[in-house]
Amino acid sequence: MSFQFSKTTAILAAAGLLSACSSIANKSPDEMVRYGVQRNLVHDNQYNFSGQYRLKVIPATPARIQASQTRQAALQAQQSTDEAIQAAAQVPSQTRTRHKNKVHSRIKQQKTAEFDRKLNQAEYDNVAYERTALHYYLQNVQQVLTSHITAPYSGAVDLRRGRIEVVPQVRYETRNALAEAQLPIQASIPDMAVVIDPGAVAPWWDAYAKVTKPEAVIGDKYLAIQVPRQDYQNLPLKQLVRAVPKAVDDGYAAIDKRAFTQLPMDEDGRRAGAHYHVRLSVTPQQSEQITQVMLNSLSQQLQRDEANSREHAQGKTADYASMQNLLQKIGQFLQVESSDNSEVVQKLRQQPVVTDFYLDRRGRIMAMRQTLNLTPLARFVSSGSQIYATSWTQLDYTAHPKFVLKPDAANTLDLTQKALAMQNAPKNGQSIDSADQIIQKLLDLQREHPDQIRVKVHN
Repeated sequence: MSFQFSKTTAILAAAGLLSACSSIANKSPDEMVRYGVQRNLVHDNQYNFSGQYRLKVIPATPARIQASQTRQAALQAQQSTDEAIQAAAQVPSQTRTRHKNKVHSRIKQQKTAEFDRKLNQAEYDNVAYERTALHYYLQNVQQVLTSHITAPYSGAVDLRRGRIEVVPQVRYETRNALAEAQLPIQASIPDMAVVIDPGAVAPWWDAYAKVTKPEAVIGDKYLAIQVPRQDYQNLPLKQLVRAVPKAVDDGYAAIDKRAFTQLPMDEDGRRAGAHYHVRLSVTPQQSEQITQVMLNSLSQQLQRDEANSREHAQGKTADYASMQNLLQKIGQFLQVESSDNSEVVQKLRQQPVVTDFYLDRRGRIMAMRQTLNLTPLARFVSSGSQIYATSWTQLDYTAHPKFVLKPDAANTLDLTQKALAMQNAPKNGQSIDSADQIIQKLLDLQREHPDQIRVKVHN
């Protein structure tokens, strides 16, 4: 099954994109990002990429802890002042002025004494905390995580042929030590398959499997998981793929324009060959709303395609109803709220995800930086620290992206075939569920046990 755009669609899309190249400088920040994303999906959709994900920890210091506690003490003192003034307002009018002056005088004395007491307590608590062995140990762990462990990644994208590959890595490096592991993953949209190279762990697994389960030995083979053809052959997948660019654009269009800001170019962007720098800031809650907009757009486009296909149908039409049902259940699954209402979770959901887009003069996305503030988690590691997760991705456009994995029938172990063999010989009437059935069971399970099942899928 081919998922390539028709020749007419590709020509029109390319012409539209190229005709606007000269006017990107006149676009607003949100229009720049939307334009770059559309080019990335429709026209410039063949490239290699590389980047790195890492944690940045700003350790707690006595000054930072004291400043935070000082601000909190000041807010509490101000709150006491407001409450006292509000109480004074209830005094009869003939004595109100005299009473208010006395209240202000007394409040000023209480405020000064309370403020000094809390400052002294904060300084004492700060000194006591800094001297604990646990605090020093956690600070050392933070230093190791940020200085010696990195998570680089690379990959390739060829949307014209429906192939996407990502190679995540974990790397530990010191002066006399070096260790790294990677897990290449490749997805093929036409084949509805995912291929994994488990070479990093396969020898350890095989050492166990040779003794207990010889048939489970992996050896030097890749592992493949493929959706059985009978499960998707009647679905309107070509129509779904054609609908993705507009759905993504509808999602970005739903974002408040004030969330986009054009910034001066920095040195990283210049090295990547970018000319424009636009920042987008959205919270996880807003990201979930954007995802729902995209799903609704996909559903509406498929409804129009279904109406057109029925009007011009000359044979069996695609199973639009099943696709719409699947999209609906995915949307329901994404809307399942976590029952964890702890302060940390609520604060994390309010932290903005900051994405920096770096575009060249033609409007192509040359690089992206994403930053997430994880400071609410610092309470579990070292109070007063600030934690940020950052990623930097740079794109290299090419007509021939380089893929690491080259799977074929000889070097790939198809796990789907083994699963189908088990399905053909079910035990006690059991069989393997489809993706649609699995999602429905998860939703039913969450409704039956809302206080025990905590599920949340983020964009």
